Amino acid sequence: MISVRIEEALLTSSTQTSLQRNQKAVNERLLRDSQSDLDAKWKSWRRTRLPTKWQALLQTASAGKGLCCYCEHDRAVQIEHIFNKKLFPQRTFAFSNHLLVCPTCNNRKLDAFAVFEGDTGLAIRFFEKSAPRVAPPTELPVFIDPRNEDPMDYFWLNLSTGFFDIHRKATPRKSKMAEYTRDLLEMNTSKEFIEKRASAVDQYLEILRKYVGCRNSNSIEELVQCFPTRYIPINTGFSLEEAKEIGQKHWTEELGRNHFPTIWLEMKRQYKFNPTVFARLHPEIAKVLQMVPELL
Repeated sequence: MISVRIEEALLTSSTQTSLQRNQKAVNERLLRDSQSDLDAKWKSWRRTRLPTKWQALLQTASAGKGLCCYCEHDRAVQIEHIFNKKLFPQRTFAFSNHLLVCPTCNNRKLDAFAVFEGDTGLAIRFFEKSAPRVAPPTELPVFIDPRNEDPMDYFWLNLSTGFFDIHRKATPRKSKMAEYTRDLLEMNTSKEFIEKRASAVDQYLEILRKYVGCRNSNSIEELVQCFPTRYIPINTGFSLEEAKEIGQKHWTEELGRNHFPTIWLEMKRQYKFNPTVFARLHPEIAKVLQMVPELL
């Protein structure tokens, strides 16, 4: 689960106006429209008025530039309402309530939600997917909102097992949010994704080794061994230093394109938090990170 930060000011004025106009129409009919009416209104706007700028911003900001913001692996092809339309129709057209996710994660969450019953305390009101449409007592979500919060403040990713643990410094309230979000999205339930997260560590290490190889090469012959396969630095007119820069740039960008971007964030965070302890727990990762201080 990755944090997504997009300023609404980046939307075109026509897109902002369209969202606001539709939300105003929904608000005026909250007590009269059925859930099916609301869903139809959203689908109609999405189908006929979907602004490309609005969608492009969500696509660019999604994990790994096009990956699901929840699982960080599958392609993000569906629009997710963090506060679902059923319980929070007043947020249907709120841009800050939108994410792009994969169908699997969207189906896991759907209309399930939970809110804290007050500003303090741990009392929670749960709403199952099949629950009738009612007004929640508060708008204090138990589900982590990645548009307004950093999920890394709630979780600590085990780089050896691929499991999301509760952050050791999380407050009791944040611990409840982490548990609920993790369970609802089945973050630690899917064996496939747990194994893929664990193997993603090796993928990031390989990218970093290729980067180091490009940076430290002393000849074209050395460079070609770690150069991106789609480039051929020999007989292209580039000097060795220019070709090295091309290779380093490619592998740096690859860090931002790889699946499970939280893995890379966690590798850096945990290493910088306590390098000595990290080196004892993850000696191979620490060895590689020590070689790339400029990327940390």
